[in-house]
Amino acid sequence: MNTKSAVIGAVGSLLLGGMSLSACSTAPPATAAPSVTAVTAAEPTTPCAEEDSPGPCFWDAKTMGNKGGRSFYIDAAQVIHYKD
Repeated sequence: MNTKSAVIGAVGSLLLGGMSLSACSTAPPATAAPSVTAVTAAEPTTPCAEEDSPGPCFWDAKTMGNKGGRSFYIDAAQVIHYKD
């Protein structure tokens, strides 16, 4: 018996035995997508006394100081978040 006949015979036996080749899938199992929850802190409502004041506070460059530059807020961890 040659190799081709042996393979065809084996496949036929599987199909007749109730198994199919689709049962031997190599696809990874389906998993649910992880849920993501964004945590954002509210912007401070207290204006900064000066542009280099410690936070938490906000600086509105259009209405404060020389009315130029970039607006930002400083959170409780003293991280600066630019708004424009």
